[in-house]
This record gives sequence, C-alpha cells and structure tokens, in this order.
Amino acid sequence: MNGDFKGDDFKDRSLKLLADPHKLKEIKRSFIRYDHFKYQLECKFNCSVEQPLYDKLVAMIHKELIISSIMDTIIYKIVNE
Repeated sequence: MNGDFKGDDFKDRSLKLLADPHKLKEIKRSFIRYDHFKYQLECKFNCSVEQPLYDKLVAMIHKELIISSIMDTIIYKIVNE
C-alpha cells in the first residue's frame, strides 16, 4: 500500500472504510437515560422512588396537567365571550 493517495482513489478507499459493517459492530455504545424529574422527586422528598411508583406518578401528573389545560381553555373562552 502506498501512502500517497490522490483524488478519486483516496475517496473510494475512504468510503469503503466508512461503509465497512464490521467496524460498526465493533463500536458498542451505552446510552444511559438519565431522568432529571425522577432525580428531583427523590431529592425533594429525600427517598428513593421505584420505577412502578414513578410511572404511576408521572401518569397521574400528566392527567392532571391535561385536565388543568382543558379547564383553563374553557374558562378563558367563557370570560372572553
């Protein structure tokens, strides 16, 4: 292999290196999802929140926010008519 690659030859070889599927398999990424809201709950109440309880709390908060948003919209429409 010659170290002097020029023009299209260099481009073809670099594209082949980029397209090698075996290189992609070698890269193992670890995506750790960090939930800031859960952390804030645990800090606020100074206790550990297990995942099933956390899921229920998030669902309840989500429902309450939707209800509040609907009520605000209805009140706004009534007041502005």
